[in-house]
Amino acid sequence: MTTRRGEGAYYYAWRGGPRLEGKPGSVEFLQSYQRAWESRKAPKDTRSFQSLVIAYKASQDYQALADTTKRNWGPWLDKIATYFARLQIEHFNNLERIRPAIRRWRGDFAETPRAADMGMQVLSRVLAYGIDPLGVLNQNACEGIKRLYAGDRAEIIWTGVDLAQFHAKSSPEVSWVVELAAQTGLRRGDLLKLAWTHVGEDAIVMKTGKSGQRREAVVPLHGGLRACWRRSRGGRRSS
Repeated sequence: MTTRRGEGAYYYAWRGGPRLEGKPGSVEFLQSYQRAWESRKAPKDTRSFQSLVIAYKASQDYQALADTTKRNWGPWLDKIATYFARLQIEHFNNLERIRPAIRRWRGDFAETPRAADMGMQVLSRVLAYGIDPLGVLNQNACEGIKRLYAGDRAEIIWTGVDLAQFHAKSSPEVSWVVELAAQTGLRRGDLLKLAWTHVGEDAIVMKTGKSGQRREAVVPLHGGLRACWRRSRGGRRSS
């Protein structure tokens, strides 16, 4: 719904509904619209656990997550809301009773341990939101429940020998990129965005993509990394 006052226009989610933020078509506008409709779908019983899940999904905390995280977490929030729909929020303060229920729910996904662990991560985040800022929970019932996935990633870690063999046969450009990744530990997406403006006298400082640009990665310019810069075009800037 749109109303006009003088030369300005104001937008509302529906007649009598909340006013929307931002300009039509902007991310802020779409997020505001989504929050409005999520709140409208919230159960009338605000004591239900389902209402807590919906409140978290409509919160600024959730909306601030990276888009990929929201795409992964969204279906899990729906599964959690459906499975625990009959429970009240207060039931999650009774650890002796609720933890077996949480383990049973996790058991439904035991054949895919990594997926089960992601479901637990999302549920834990909802419970944390119930603790702070809402204050409707006293404790996180997911804490103390072990992960199902315990994969050993040692076989995919490159050793110094592996890197030396790679450098011996790769082109100088590709070799430098791989060395930069090894020296910084940055994710591929962040490496692709790395610019000279991120390089200071003593460290690389840049917003990380995984955190939705909310957190900074700080990589000290240690000896190996400085040597890597020197081998790049213009690398003497940080030496």
